[in-house]
Amino acid sequence: MGDIEKILVIGLDGASWNIVEPLVREGKLPAIEKLMKRGCCGDLESCIMPYTFPAWKCYSTGKNPGKLGVYWFLGVDMANKKVSVHNSTSFKSEELWDILGENDITCGVLDMPTTYPPKPINGFMVSYRPSRPTGFTYPEWLEKELKERLHYRVEAAYRPEMGADAALSAIKQVIEQRFEVAGYLMKKFSPAFFHITIFDIDTIQHSYPQEVVRDAWVLIDKGIESLLAQFVDENTCVILMSDHGQTEIKCAFQVGKWLMDKGFLTQKKSRLFIGILLDRLGLSRANIFNILRRAGIVPLVKLYIPRAIRQRFMGIFPVGEEVVSPDNPVGLVDWGRSKVIPLEGFYLYINRKLFDSEEELEEVKALI
Repeated sequence: MGDIEKILVIGLDGASWNIVEPLVREGKLPAIEKLMKRGCCGDLESCIMPYTFPAWKCYSTGKNPGKLGVYWFLGVDMANKKVSVHNSTSFKSEELWDILGENDITCGVLDMPTTYPPKPINGFMVSYRPSRPTGFTYPEWLEKELKERLHYRVEAAYRPEMGADAALSAIKQVIEQRFEVAGYLMKKFSPAFFHITIFDIDTIQHSYPQEVVRDAWVLIDKGIESLLAQFVDENTCVILMSDHGQTEIKCAFQVGKWLMDKGFLTQKKSRLFIGILLDRLGLSRANIFNILRRAGIVPLVKLYIPRAIRQRFMGIFPVGEEVVSPDNPVGLVDWGRSKVIPLEGFYLYINRKLFDSEEELEEVKALI
């Protein structure tokens, strides 16, 4: 192998060996199998906690979540009593394409989470899933070109609530289009460093049965083969990577309910008639949520009733499930009486102002 002149990074969000290896053994993923045989492969340790935000930024900056100051998609602002959605402006660190660009190396970044809004680099950047369907490319003129020539759409046409048959054609369309766009951009800009992320495989693995997951991986493998044919020569380094893996969830712990039982978390009393009635009957929102879940109708509620209405008027989803969210930043949390705020059940934020002493604070830290 000669000197490295180009680097191709293919990011596969949520990819895991327990899913990929069986398909490779069956001969379903020849492109990935070729890379495994010609190079080296193994487990890649993710960040703590291993979530999309900020894992991709840990890769591009070389810093851990503590140094980045971002731990998940959302962040809690205790001073202003609100929850905000992180984006690229939440990260202040220099990224590897910034360093490469400073050395006159052309770079391209396509669909990597944490890149919206896009920033200027020496090359191009197409952001992943912007909060609005415009302003997602650098340079700005590239957006119009992608939409007009390739009919590029930032949102996938499938939804997790769709059945397998209805979703499969939409899944095929979005995966194939991402690789088509990648090929187009490589020809147009000729980047020496190119990164593409296929995020949809993570959603597919979360939401669809095994046969749909298998078909999606076959599509991804074909896309990888096309990139190898277009971009790779003997002086190219190819890196296939993921931000985290996936495995089966065997049990769940209701953090919000536990915190409420311990007196660390307090929810506001509902002022609506239905909320007052439920409170007097002793029916908590957590209990109602559990009843709906056992009946198997939670997906239907989420599908047909908008999140804002569920939270603000029905109030049936407990803290740690959906109450703290971008749609309802304060949710049902009583910020003035809650010593610990759970963020979607993953992270716990301590309200230091409500503790009488440092000793009490340390006791709570030890408990949680």
